[in-house]
Amino acid sequence: MSKCSFVRTNGKKCEANAMHDSNFCFVHNPDCMEDRKSAVIEGGKQTRKPKVSTEIVSLKRIEDILPFLNKCITEVRCGELSAKTANAIGYLTNIAIDVIKLTDFEKRLKEIENAIKLRERNK
Repeated sequence: MSKCSFVRTNGKKCEANAMHDSNFCFVHNPDCMEDRKSAVIEGGKQTRKPKVSTEIVSLKRIEDILPFLNKCITEVRCGELSAKTANAIGYLTNIAIDVIKLTDFEKRLKEIENAIKLRERNK
């Protein structure tokens, strides 16, 4: 693939690959000026941070997780929540699930221990 023929004001040639059927890269090709402007505008839109909800989310029970994830999935699909933020939410939700399970397990274990102690006292 050939290199772009554009020469900068400092005398150095552009090192980018030339477009197919052109002596210039996308940035320096005079025939692509409108496409380049559109690409810059679209790129700017993509880097804008989406609005993030400041709503407090309470995930105290396993049953709280699914509606929360459904909401997040919908927001990602609508472009209201970035994939990066959604990945962080998914990771943190997994931690929340582990904590909920561990808390439930400890609660059940405590109930069993108390039942055993009560049974031993009644003997």
